[in-house]
Amino acid sequence: MCIALPLEKQDFQNGSIIVFNGKQRVGKTSLMTAMICDNFKRYNKLRFKNACAELLQIGRAKGVNLTCDSVMYFSNYDILLDAKRGIHTHAIDKWDLAVPNDKVIQYYPPYSVIAFMELDKHFNNRAWNMRGADDESKSLVSYVSKFVYMFFATLGQHHLTLLIDYQIFEKLDSALRSLVTDCIYVLGKRDIKRGLFRREKNIYSFVWTYPQNISFFEKVSALGITPRAGDVYKRCRYRFKGNIHTRYDSFSCNPLYYDGLNQYEYKRHPSIDWRDDESLKEYCKVIFDS
Repeated sequence: MCIALPLEKQDFQNGSIIVFNGKQRVGKTSLMTAMICDNFKRYNKLRFKNACAELLQIGRAKGVNLTCDSVMYFSNYDILLDAKRGIHTHAIDKWDLAVPNDKVIQYYPPYSVIAFMELDKHFNNRAWNMRGADDESKSLVSYVSKFVYMFFATLGQHHLTLLIDYQIFEKLDSALRSLVTDCIYVLGKRDIKRGLFRREKNIYSFVWTYPQNISFFEKVSALGITPRAGDVYKRCRYRFKGNIHTRYDSFSCNPLYYDGLNQYEYKRHPSIDWRDDESLKEYCKVIFDS
């Protein structure tokens, strides 16, 4: 009999594109980070071993000595994978989520795990469709359709796993959305502080769905084919031992609210004098303009 491992101990399935969604500040990025830290602890050595074996074979065929770093994790935000040894993820940006091309060459070793925070902010299809879109947006449309889509569609053949989080799923390019294999909707997070007989930990609750399966069953529903619950979703809990907020900066956008600030300034609400027509006009103008 096969006994399933607890979710905290399971490896990612190669080729998976896992997205994390939920309301603001519910714990999307922290859950993604927790899963990556746990995966590093349990599977990085195996990933590195498998990568070396494949690179040895490919290197012999190419006549070169192919090697890679022993850390198999990449992200667009800094993740402290191992606090004791000070091991961090390798840095990437939005242009690196693509197959190697004439603009950017970012080679990922096989069996790597790639994490990207707030992908919808960078690949916002609504901005692309706006009149007067800037040159970078126009360039990004072409880049996504050529290189990013190919990366999403073929990463499984290179044994890669991609984890992303977003605020608004519909803002992500529709062609990329169709390639998402797993969607995790975070419902809540509970932080348990260290006590006399209690270890510090973070506990998450979420719904894990399979968008491609859902899309298929919606198309064949007229034939009377109905899925089992496990085919389209499962309710899950995840426990991270320790304090996940020491592994990354969960307030990385906070400097946006201090850039250029010397002192706070405040506005007064408009006053109204019913006996003065000019006062009434000014009040109405403020109301309609605000």
